[in-house]
Amino acid sequence: MAEKKTTGFWNKLRQHTQFGYKAIDDTTNRRHPVRNTTGEIAILNKAKRDKASATARDDRRSFTLLAWMIRRHLDNVSRFTPHIRTGDDNINMILRKAIRWHGRARQFDALGKHGRDEWMRMFEACKVIGGDAAGLKTKGMKLQGIEGDRISKPSALTKIDGADQTRLDAVTGEGMTFNADGTLKEYCICKRGSTGKGLEFERLIPADAMIFDAYWPERFDSNRGVSPLLTALSEGADVRETWEWLVLKAKASALFGLAFTRASSDPMMPTQGDPETAPPESESAAYSVQVAAAIKARGMLSLDMDPGDEVKEI
Repeated sequence: MAEKKTTGFWNKLRQHTQFGYKAIDDTTNRRHPVRNTTGEIAILNKAKRDKASATARDDRRSFTLLAWMIRRHLDNVSRFTPHIRTGDDNINMILRKAIRWHGRARQFDALGKHGRDEWMRMFEACKVIGGDAAGLKTKGMKLQGIEGDRISKPSALTKIDGADQTRLDAVTGEGMTFNADGTLKEYCICKRGSTGKGLEFERLIPADAMIFDAYWPERFDSNRGVSPLLTALSEGADVRETWEWLVLKAKASALFGLAFTRASSDPMMPTQGDPETAPPESESAAYSVQVAAAIKARGMLSLDMDPGDEVKEI
């Protein structure tokens, strides 16, 4: 009878472990599996997206390692050199000249500040930090850079006259409007408030007038990108704080001092003092003169001590 029970137990164990994923099994050895599946807009809503973007930008300003990682990424992916091979050398030369001309700041950037290489580097940096970014098409085949956090629903309630108010009311929390079939219709572009906080409505831009790119979270049910730095920000903060603690520990370990325990109250003259200098007022002052002179000379510290006196290093 005992043998049958044992056999039945092992059969059930084999059936349990033969089929299925261990990651979804509840166990006390690890975190319990997640049971609900939600869209990215619920997981990373406007407030959380703004917080993530602000944290990533602040870490880039103050965390040397993270800033270096971003720069190395930009060095590898943000610079492009077109290779023109039409088969005709004259046409190749003309096209190269046209591309170089168009890559200048006045011909590429709508604001005339950045050339093509600089603009593309900033565009990629905005994508890495904020998750996505856009370029507004303007006259003369120029682009105006739009940072991802400016594509948003305004922080303050905005009123517009006429049909534009209906369009603004249709803006979702992702800063976009959609057609009835779910296709993207417009982007809501905001400007930064006069105090530097909050976003104010600027205008609605048709989807075909924008070049939008993002680090998609590998889901079809997502309309905004997610910064690849989010998975590393917590670990980066731990590393930065650990470095600070280690530096403080090293500074504390580098502190140096001497503690004197004297058995006699008789005054004492320093052995390395100037004979023409007036004698110190107390024994403590005498020791201070000796220590200061030794440190200044960077030589051997010599103290004239009475029996029973003691010196300890701090």
